[in-house]
Amino acid sequence: MVAARELTKLHEEAVRGSISDLRRHFEQHSPRGEFVLVVQGNTGAGAEVSAEAAERDLAVRMRELLAQPEMDEKKALKQLAREWGIGRSDLYRRWQRLRT
Repeated sequence: MVAARELTKLHEEAVRGSISDLRRHFEQHSPRGEFVLVVQGNTGAGAEVSAEAAERDLAVRMRELLAQPEMDEKKALKQLAREWGIGRSDLYRRWQRLRT
């Protein structure tokens, strides 16, 4: 599930995770602005998200995190690993490929 805030605006933000992950996030960070919720549909044959789209989403989220004043690359990778449920070393390799 994705909760996207302020799409196409300066403070655009997207939070990814399970419903319980999003609930915990918004209990700690009061929701503000306009939101769009994206819920994954049928995951049967033919419904897979392309690897290219997933890489694009990863790059967008990483840049969002790095735009935060207190966030450095190490902290951003740790946060993204929690959000996506992927190991930091795997994310780091993917991020290195995407940065170039």
